[in-house]
Formats: sequence, structure tokens, C-alpha cells
Amino acid sequence: MAYKPFRYIWVLCVVAMLSSVVYGQNDSLQLSPALQNLALKEPPQSFVQNYTYNPNLDLYVYTVKIGDFDIRAPLTLTPEEYSAMVLREKTKAYIDEKQQALSVQ
Repeated sequence: MAYKPFRYIWVLCVVAMLSSVVYGQNDSLQLSPALQNLALKEPPQSFVQNYTYNPNLDLYVYTVKIGDFDIRAPLTLTPEEYSAMVLREKTKAYIDEKQQALSVQ
């Protein structure tokens, strides 16, 4: 009977090792190649993306519409978040332009 505590410790160690193997796997979202291509594409031109400034709230409101219909919930951004987002978009456009120029040569 002296081995009973050792047996419980051994079982706990095995369970801990197995759980680390199961939970230690890469848990990032894996998309099929078709969904990856769809996620990388720009929205269709019928989608109108618009930023409007609300001076009462001191927030920017981002909406995506088709005609008069909102197709997603509006996103609100502080002026700092809006400036950072504009900088990211301009930087991405600049890099894309330079990469396109390099690929033509």
C-alpha cells in the first residue's frame, strides 16, 4: 500500500504531459487556401467604405455600405486610432507601389 501515493503522482504526471501535448499545439486559426485568398482580396467596388468625424463625440465612425444599407456594424475610432490607421494605410500603399515598380523591371 505504500505505492498508492506514488501511483497517483505518476498518473498526474502522465496526464500533465499529455495535456501539454494537446494544448501546446499551434492554436492559430487555419483557413483553407480558398478562404485565405478571399480574406486577402479587397472588397468589391460596390462596397462604399466611409469615415465620418463626429465632433460631438470626438470620434471617427467607419461604415461599409452597399447603397443605403450598412453591411456591418459601424466601427468607432478615437482621433489617435484614426491617425495611426491612416498612417498604416498610406505606408501599405507606398510599399505596394514600390513593390509593383520593382516587379516591372
